[in-house]
Amino acid sequence: LVLARLGPGLGDLVWDVGAGSGYYTVRLSPRVGAEGRVIAQDIMPEYLEKLRERVRAAAPPGRVLGPSTRSGVW
Repeated sequence: LVLARLGPGLGDLVWDVGAGSGYYTVRLSPRVGAEGRVIAQDIMPEYLEKLRERVRAAAPPGRVLGPSTRSGVW
């Protein structure tokens, strides 16, 4: 319901601020398609590690950008 209300679409750039463990991040990534991106951010280092793991396991490659790599792509 939340994602339907937000209405992200193909090619969109979406910021997931306070991404936590990445629940919405991995669900947003297929909705933005190959041309879109999801930028995920959180201030808690332990959340970022879990977020990174979840993105690598569940999101399409190259669609989620995060703060922890030089290129920013997870």
